[in-house]
Amino acid sequence: MAALSLSNLSFHGNPNAVLDAISLAAQWACEKPGFIMAFQDDKITDIAPYMVLAEMGQVLSQAQANRHVSMAVARVLDCLKIDVRLPDALREQLNAANDLFGMEIKKRESLQQFAANGQTPEEVTAQAIISQINTWLAALDKPRQLTTEASYYLTAAMGETLGNAARHARPETVDLDGDWRATAFMGKRQDGPSGQIVPHCYLGFLNAGASFADSLSTANEETRIRLERYQQTCFQRGAVQSADTLATVFALQDGVTRFPNINDRGAGGLGLMSILRFIRALGATSHQEFAPKVTLLSGSSCIQIQQQHLDALSEPLSEQDDQLD
Repeated sequence: MAALSLSNLSFHGNPNAVLDAISLAAQWACEKPGFIMAFQDDKITDIAPYMVLAEMGQVLSQAQANRHVSMAVARVLDCLKIDVRLPDALREQLNAANDLFGMEIKKRESLQQFAANGQTPEEVTAQAIISQINTWLAALDKPRQLTTEASYYLTAAMGETLGNAARHARPETVDLDGDWRATAFMGKRQDGPSGQIVPHCYLGFLNAGASFADSLSTANEETRIRLERYQQTCFQRGAVQSADTLATVFALQDGVTRFPNINDRGAGGLGLMSILRFIRALGATSHQEFAPKVTLLSGSSCIQIQQQHLDALSEPLSEQDDQLD
């Protein structure tokens, strides 16, 4: 029986290789029904690749996991409802495991459903994930809870992330009703300088709509001119990135928005940099191995942000201050 080896499934590491492996899995699902998905990783370091697998739905229903799939991977496959058959014995072990925590993928629902109590799907989902993380932390050998400040930063970061997806995933519309997916996973493992048992938490967000570059192409003329000037300046200084990748970097900066009348919608263009500032504040640590990482895959572009980039972030720009050049 054909077996597809899947290892190092993390967009933080080699995103091209991960995307190639996921693409091959989709191809094999059509050409080699019943093939084995040989998951090789013994721990989870990124939840996002598994979210992409979950989007395949019934395509993977005939595939089966290898007999030696790790408990961590099995937990993710089970919680995210990825339609891959797991060995029966492993399912029994999963029911008894108390060091791996996952949740089903949250999908954006109709905004009208929450209109009665004034909450948006983004707010509801952010609150649900915070509650779930606190439940997981309370189940540790030394129970913990997120501090009020940590909950604030985390809720704000998730709200901004999902809000951006809702606003920009479908630039051809004006109803701000783009789609998204969100989930979280936490596992305990021996780690760190002293070998202590440390909980590792991973958040994943998926938007199957327009890329940053595609969305920004619908911006007003003034913004498009600024983008072109930014790209030309980068190329003149020797940039080797594609135009789409530079557009993605441009879109992350304060003051950049595709909306022509930002005064009608609030400040505009501040959410993405706010997310990174929230992550910097929430993930501050003196241990490099625990430092937060952010990987943005958008269209054909990949932006990887690590501790040194977060440390270099400026404070928010004033409305009069334009430093994009």
